[in-house]
Order: sequence, then structure tokens, then C-alpha cells
Amino acid sequence: MDDSEVLARACRGVLDRLERSPEWVVEGDCMVGPGTMAIVVKGHASEAILRGTGSSWRAHTDVTFVLDRDRPADTSISDCVSGSGESEIAAIDSAVEQWANGTTKVMCELLAQDGDHATL
Repeated sequence: MDDSEVLARACRGVLDRLERSPEWVVEGDCMVGPGTMAIVVKGHASEAILRGTGSSWRAHTDVTFVLDRDRPADTSISDCVSGSGESEIAAIDSAVEQWANGTTKVMCELLAQDGDHATL
């Protein structure tokens, strides 16, 4: 898989795991959500997105949650996520699942502030 295929798979995975996913659409290199929100999935700057051979693979991406697309420098929260698996696809899916089970819930709660997504 080349980097563009990996990132496309990761974006689809993120989109599938977002709550209220019909409100999110892919636009260019990001996913645009309700209001001014967006999510950008990119390769991690310091290493390859995918590493491995045979049945031992690691995927490493950066996922940035943007609260206000008009002010991304001031309202973005970046997260580095990695996953592992027996294939390239399994490693990508594992990384996305790690992000969905952690950061996604926190970001949704930050926006909603109703205790439905995460609690202290």
C-alpha cells in the first residue's frame, strides 16, 4: 500500500467511527463536520506511516481535530496514534480504533459537555 491508500483507509475508518457520522463528509484532505469542525489525518512527520513485513505491521498517523476551520492554528488538537496488526490493513484499523476509543470520546464530550461521551 502506498501512503495515499493508507491515509484514505484511515480517513474512512475515522469517519465510520465518528458519532453522528452522517454529519461528517470528506472534503479534500480532511473530514468536515457539523458547524466549523474538521478532522485531518496525515502521516506522522518523523517516520513512515506503515512499517513491517509478513504478519507484523505497525501503522502510525497523526489525527488532528479542528474545532474551528476558520482558526485552525488556535483551535486544533493533534494526536499521534499507532496500531499494530498481522497485515497492513489490520495495523491501520487498529490505529483508528485506538483513536476512536480515546480521543474521539474526549473531543465529543468537550463539545457537548453533557456526560454522554466521557466523564471525569
